[in-house]
Amino acid sequence: SGVAVAGAPFGEYHVLDGITGAVQFAATAGARGIPDVGWVVAAPLPAHPESLRAAVTGNSVQLSWAAPVSIASVTRYVLDVGSAPGLSNILTGLAVGVDTSFGASGVPPGTYYVRVRAGNYTGLSAPSNEVIVQVP
Repeated sequence: SGVAVAGAPFGEYHVLDGITGAVQFAATAGARGIPDVGWVVAAPLPAHPESLRAAVTGNSVQLSWAAPVSIASVTRYVLDVGSAPGLSNILTGLAVGVDTSFGASGVPPGTYYVRVRAGNYTGLSAPSNEVIVQVP
């Protein structure tokens, strides 16, 4: 995974390892006819969120989880919701922000299988534990 930079101004760029801070490689952009370069951000994926829980009141669902124990930063959480264990056929990758909770109201009656993943600019973590949400 990485980030391509088009139109990078003249200069030297260093790509750092997201864990150690060590320089992984350097590139020069815009010098002596060298075209602009793309570069890669070497950042680790976050670990998966933990302890996903759900509370149902009528047709409202409140989800909460623990932030992952990881040195990688988390820039978003996403929900995956399926109609059976392990499926994401109802919602896949619904971005819910950086808070460790999410609420929804007006949820149709049914049984839902829910997981949450942590994400950053490199990508998404493995899923959390799966919870079964039953809305009457």
